[in-house]
This record gives sequence, C-alpha cells and structure tokens, in this order.
Amino acid sequence: MPAKIFHELYGGLDEGSGARYEYTRRAFGMLRGLDKPRLLDVGCGRGGVALALARLTGGEVIGVDVDTESLETLRTRAQQEGLGRRVQAVPGSMRALTFEPDSFDVIWSEGSIHVMGVAAALTAWRKFVRPGGYVGFHEMTWRKNGAPPEIVAYWREVFGGIGTAAEYAEAARKSDYDVLGQFLLPEDFWQKEYYGPLAQRIKNIKSKYADRTPAKKLLLNAQKEVELYQKYNQWYGSSFMILQKRQNNG
Repeated sequence: MPAKIFHELYGGLDEGSGARYEYTRRAFGMLRGLDKPRLLDVGCGRGGVALALARLTGGEVIGVDVDTESLETLRTRAQQEGLGRRVQAVPGSMRALTFEPDSFDVIWSEGSIHVMGVAAALTAWRKFVRPGGYVGFHEMTWRKNGAPPEIVAYWREVFGGIGTAAEYAEAARKSDYDVLGQFLLPEDFWQKEYYGPLAQRIKNIKSKYADRTPAKKLLLNAQKEVELYQKYNQWYGSSFMILQKRQNNG
C-alpha cells in the first residue's frame, strides 16, 4: 500500500516537464573544451538527466543509483531512444563509488548530492574527475539567510546540509574546486513543475484512500510539504553550481 500510493503521489515528479532540462542545458553550457566527454550521473534515478546529457554532449554517460528498478527504466529508455551504446545504468552507492581515479571528464548530480552533503560529496568524488575536469550539481538552496524557524526546522529534517549558494561555493573552494558559475532557478519554477502538480495529485486521490491509515499519513505529509512551500517559497528554491577541479593538486 505505501509504495503504491507513494508512486501515485510522486511518480515522475522528480523529472518534471521539458522545462527542467532547459536549465540543465544552461548549466552544462558553462563547461568548456569538451568533445564527446565521459560523464557520471550520480543518483541518476529513472534517467531523465542522464539521457538529456547524452543527447546534449554526444558523449558516454554512466548513471549510478541504488534503485535497481529505476536503473532498469533508464536502460529501457536508453534503448528506445537509440542511446543504448552511450548510456549505461550501473547499480551502486554514491558513498562508495568504485571507478578508477581520473575516470570522468564530468561528474553531474541533480537533486541527489544532499544524500551525502555538499562538502562530503565534493571531497569524495574529486578523485574520479580528471585534472581540469568538472562537477555540476543542482540542489535545494536557501535564497537568503534568516528563514523563519518553521521552515528551518523542516529543512533540518529533510536536508540538514541545505545552504545558500555562497555557502556551497565556499565548500567547493575548500575541496579544491574553482567555481565557474552558479544560478538560482526562478522563484515560481518549483510551483509549476512540482508543488502544483503534487497538490493536484493529492486532491485527486484523497477520497480514494480516506479510510486507510498509512495512506492518510503519507497524504498529510505531502500536503504539509505543499503548504510549507506556498508559505515560504521566497526563502528557498534550487540552484545549479558548476565547478572545475584544480589541476595543481592532482
């Protein structure tokens, strides 16, 4: 039951519409000197970003995730799009990557770096990036300091390491990267692409599960998520950050 309703509520929302990949393209456009690069998409999920990167670059993309069902979806989609030779789906944890040092021109992560925390992930993944290579990530971000206690408490539980773009940049510099660029997504982006559709799904299925306790709890949590965003969206959103590995430290 919980898995079924979770899919009904959240299935596919992490990918959103094609508008999301316009920002992926914008971020990737900050990278220079790449010709059919080798990329690692960490926490690739069902593979929307991995496929977008493959189409965008003409290079090889390896998607890594712990969810084997999502990886199978990625394999199927890659074959359907004629990208099976350039897109691989590999099971594994971002905390314990087993690739050779300097294996990738680019490591990319959209909506997953919070699992390790920005500083820890950048430090751990650095050895897998060739000298002068890149790391790009997209993650939830405080738009400004001084957020109200209610939303701070919520994010402390969901993503304890959420920070401002400036704080992410400082963590990157301490991990021996240069910051090439960063940008916040528009304030209304997540309302259009995620919270608005989620609110509609809650409305559509609420009566279906009204008398089922596990489902009611999940629905209430989802409703709270929507309400908090609508109340406090001026305080948080998401941002892209593009980094280059410094060559002087190997």
